[in-house]
Parts: sequence; C-alpha cells; structure tokens
Amino acid sequence: WVQWVLDRRARTLGRDHRDVLAARSDLGHALVAAGQLEDAVGVLEQLAADTARVYGPESLATLGAQDELAAAYLAVGQPGAAADLYRQTLAGRERAQGARHSQTLVTRQGLGDASLADGRIKDAISAYKKALSGWEKEVGQDDLRTLEAAGKLGSAYHNQGKMASAIYSYEQARSGYERALGPDHPDTLSTALRLALAYNEVGRIGDARTLLRETAARCERVLPPGDRLTTQVQAALADIAGE
Repeated sequence: WVQWVLDRRARTLGRDHRDVLAARSDLGHALVAAGQLEDAVGVLEQLAADTARVYGPESLATLGAQDELAAAYLAVGQPGAAADLYRQTLAGRERAQGARHSQTLVTRQGLGDASLADGRIKDAISAYKKALSGWEKEVGQDDLRTLEAAGKLGSAYHNQGKMASAIYSYEQARSGYERALGPDHPDTLSTALRLALAYNEVGRIGDARTLLRETAARCERVLPPGDRLTTQVQAALADIAGE
C-alpha cells in the first residue's frame, strides 16, 4: 500500500516533491516495521541524499532524514555508521536549532545508543550525560525523556564497570518512573531489575534480593503470564537468592 501511494505521487507530482519525499519516509518506516531492514536502509539512504539535494544539507528536513537513516543503520547492526551519521546530524542540529532543542537532544541520545552498541562506552556516557542534563533543564527531572536518558546513562556506566554511578542513575530513573508512571509500570519494573542486578554486583545482596522479590511480585500481578520481563526477574531472583 505504501509503495502504491509512493508510485502514484511520484508520477503525479514528481520524484522531488515534498509529499513524495514524505511517502518515501513512510515506506522506510513500513519496511523497518516489517523487518525488511536492508531494504529500509536502501530507501532511507536515497531519501537522505535526495532531501539534502532538494532542501540543502543542513535543512531540518535533511537532518530528520539523516536521523531516520542512522536509526536504521543501528537496527541493521551497523552501529559505527549510525554513530558517525548521528554525530554529523547533531552538529547540524546544534547550528540550526541550538544545543538544548528537543530534537537536538533526541539526536544526541541516538548518538549515545549507537556509541554504546559500537563499544565506544566513553562516547556513549558523554552523549547520555549531555542529553540528560539538557532534558532536566528543558522538561524537568520527572519527564519520561529525562528518565529514559537517566536509565541509559546507568546502563552505560554499568557496562564500564562504574557501579556507583550506575546505581545512582538507576535509582534516579526508578524513583522518577514511580512518580510519573506508578510502581507497576513496565518501565519502572525493568529499571528495578537493572538496579537490583547492580546492587548484586557490588555485594548489596540483601538489597538486591528484597528489590527482586518486590519486582517479581509486581510483575506476576500486572503482566501477562510468561511475560519476558517476569521471566528475567524470576531468573535473577533464583540466581541471587537460590529460590
């Protein structure tokens, strides 16, 4: 259906019309959703090139197309290419929109995701820290975007072995999610699992066991039977508590 719309618009309006470019973006998203990632990358690469040609390399339309392409690179297992493109796009957004604009912060967080996946943990931490600081200033500590950044920063610290910093970030994210979404929300529960695992790694076995028991009970009460998160929490509790 999306391909049909695209072909019809291209014949009627021309390949470079904004509605045709928008339809090509929709096609890329549809291919990603269908799991046809290589095809999606091809569509989005051509879209980014054409958008830059039509509107200029630092137009907001081009920067948006590059963000979509970078996300596709990451999904297809090319984190290095994703990080390079996110870095290029971030520089353009900072010039066009400013360092604290919401779209700039989204791109910066994407750079963190790609850097972490590429094993560049220091780069990921730097990106997440700046994104977190920006979200805190722009939307407050309990906004979901702030909490997501805090959780991702915790994961990056965890990967680096900086457990005190990881625990601080996880605790910040968990407390915020409890206030914003409630203690039974999956985001709260998944953050609690990561926090408990961090507690265990630093020898806080009692804290880890208590948090995992509480989280397991909540998961079993509010999530569907056999849910993946429930299984992960139960497995972690069995490993730590011998239960």
